[in-house]
Amino acid sequence: MNLMELKNAFKTQKIEKRTYWKMMREKCALLIEYQKFLETFKDDIAICILKDDVILNYRGINLAFDFSQSICRAEGILNMGGNPEQEEFDFLFSCINPGDTVLDIGANVGAVSLAINKEVPAVGNIFAFEPLLPTFKRLKHNLSLNDNPQKIRAFNIGLSNEAGDFDFYLPGTDEAASMQPNLDEYYMQESVDGIYTGKKKLDKFTCKVDTLDAFVSANNIAKVDIIKIDVEGNEFNVLSGGANILLKYKPLIYTEMLRKHSARFGYTPNDIIEFMKKHKYKCFYFSNGILKEFLEMTENTTKTNFFFLHEERHAAMINKCI
Repeated sequence: MNLMELKNAFKTQKIEKRTYWKMMREKCALLIEYQKFLETFKDDIAICILKDDVILNYRGINLAFDFSQSICRAEGILNMGGNPEQEEFDFLFSCINPGDTVLDIGANVGAVSLAINKEVPAVGNIFAFEPLLPTFKRLKHNLSLNDNPQKIRAFNIGLSNEAGDFDFYLPGTDEAASMQPNLDEYYMQESVDGIYTGKKKLDKFTCKVDTLDAFVSANNIAKVDIIKIDVEGNEFNVLSGGANILLKYKPLIYTEMLRKHSARFGYTPNDIIEFMKKHKYKCFYFSNGILKEFLEMTENTTKTNFFFLHEERHAAMINKCI
C-alpha cells in the first residue's frame, strides 16, 4: 500500500494503530536512506518536501521535481551525485564580470540562469529563452522558488536563423525538444507520473522564433557579454542568426555541440568551428581545470560542451592556453 492507502486503512479501522505505525515507519525509512545518500555529495544539497511541491536545493538554488517529465533536471542532479558539468559551469561563472549581460538560449527549466544569478550576484541582466510553453511554465515556476530572480528575464521564444512560427518536436521524455524531431528511442519513451508506459511518443508544438540579431535590436540591449546555447542541434542556426552580435560585441560563447544532433539539421560541429573562425573565434574545451584549444571534431571526440573565445576580446585568456 502507498502512504494514502495506509492512512485510509487506519482511518477506516482496517488496520490497528500498532500495525499502521510499523508500516508507516517502513515507508519513512526511505527518508533516512536519502539522507545517507546526500551525505556522499561534495556540494551542498537538500530535498525539501512541501505540501504542494518537492524541491531540490543544490548549491543554493531551488529546482522543483516534476515527475510529469521522464527526465527531470532536479532528479538528474540527484541521481548523478551532482551536476556532471559543474567544472565547466564554475569556469563559466569565473568569466562573468559585474554588470555583464548573459543570454541563456535553450534555458529549459532555468537551472543555468538561476546558477549564474546565485554564483555571480553582480551580474547584469540574464535573458532566458525557452520556446516550448510547458517547459517555459516550469522555468517560471523555478524562478518563483528562488530569492531575487529579478535579473532573470524569461522569454517564451526560440532563436534561430530566421523569424516566424515554427514547429518544435518534444519526445516522450518531455526533454530534448528540437526543431528537428529527435527519434532516439531513449528520448521517445513515454511516461505517466514518472512511470514508463512502454510506448513511444512525439508531440508537436508551434512556437515563436526570432533571430538573435533582431531580438537584441528590438529590445534595446546595450551589450552582450556571455551566450550559453543548448538547443539540441540548432546551435549553428542560432549563431548564424546572431552574426552581427558576434561582430559587434564579441561575446564569450558556451555551447553544446554533438554530431548526432547537428546531423538532424544537415551540418557538423566542424561547420560551427569554421563559421566562428571567420568571426575571429577560437574553440576550446575545459578539462581538469585547464582550458584547451579544440581544432576539429572527429568520431573519437567525447566532449560535448565547448567555449568560443574571441581573439581580441579574450586575448589574455587565450594566451594562457596557447
